[in-house]
Amino acid sequence: MIAGAMAYSSIVAVLLSGAAYALEKAAAVCRIPRRGIWAVALLASWILPLAMMMQANRTPAEPTVSVQQMSAQPMSEGLTGMQAVPLAISPSRWPARPALDEILAVAWVAMSCALIVLWAVAAFRLYRRASVWPVVRIDGTAVSISDRLGPAVLGYLRPRIVMPNAVLRQSNATRSIALKHEQSHIAADDPALLLFGVVLVILAPWNVALWWQLRRLRFAIEVDCDARILKEGVEATAYGETLLSISQQGGSVPLGMVALTEPMSQLERRVRIMMTGPVRYRKALMGLSLAVATSLVLVASGLSAPAVGESSAELRKPPPGPAGAPPEQFVSLIRDRYPTLAAHSDAGTPVLMVLFNDDGSVARTDKDYFRGPMRVRRL
Repeated sequence: MIAGAMAYSSIVAVLLSGAAYALEKAAAVCRIPRRGIWAVALLASWILPLAMMMQANRTPAEPTVSVQQMSAQPMSEGLTGMQAVPLAISPSRWPARPALDEILAVAWVAMSCALIVLWAVAAFRLYRRASVWPVVRIDGTAVSISDRLGPAVLGYLRPRIVMPNAVLRQSNATRSIALKHEQSHIAADDPALLLFGVVLVILAPWNVALWWQLRRLRFAIEVDCDARILKEGVEATAYGETLLSISQQGGSVPLGMVALTEPMSQLERRVRIMMTGPVRYRKALMGLSLAVATSLVLVASGLSAPAVGESSAELRKPPPGPAGAPPEQFVSLIRDRYPTLAAHSDAGTPVLMVLFNDDGSVARTDKDYFRGPMRVRRL
């Protein structure tokens, strides 16, 4: 059921992405932090599908039963019975493709392992470069000086600030703003939050919606950091000019790092957000955003989830029972319990319900369930 689980998880992640985007718009109207929205969306895109699939695994699916045609088989002299072909039971579950599931499982593991190796190699090379970077103090804070990387925060558990040489040649005001930005990232544990998002994406690299959520998380981290800097009293115009000035230096920043600089399109959006004034129809926009987000979450929660840990191919197998000609126990049972059945001369074929055990022995007949005179129905 890997194919079904992947498809279901992708659909849920897309719906939750839409809900998070709507909530982000509401947060922008209220001017409140938005990074937590995308962190929750990433986590929910993992937890909700798993929880729903485990629940589907515990709850039997509603079966769709189709009865195949019954064929008459001679059982004894003067007696004709109906040999019932076992019912074909098709549970209402997501379709399983065992061969495809095996291919997807191998591809999943290979992609995750490849990303882990690439990440580990990139981190090793980066830390090896950082080991020879000189450390200076700017406004009392230790800062590593790189050739082109930064301004950024390097490391997750013990982060440190990295500044390129070009920033040191900037004015004191520009250098101070860049330093405050990175210090704010460390104080808010943004590197750890970004690591959390990267790990969730690496565990399911096939889920495109998770990659988009990670991109939105990184952007939300920077926007929230910008808002914190402005609340500390830094003028929005001076801060925006600092962003644009440092970005023109061309400093590079790896994906797994939080940094002051972003691609020019992202920087322009951040500057516009900082310069945006109060929004008109604030309550109406908030209500609409919350309604859209709630609707998408309800739709994601109401989707039918595939069961995990079992194969629907096995569920479609007909129940065990007699096949071909009726066993001798069947003929003997009819002779013993219904001695007058063969004596009926009415036209038609008598039908008798018989329950067989797995070994082919007779378990019960309809006489065990009904009291009183037995009526033989002829077809």
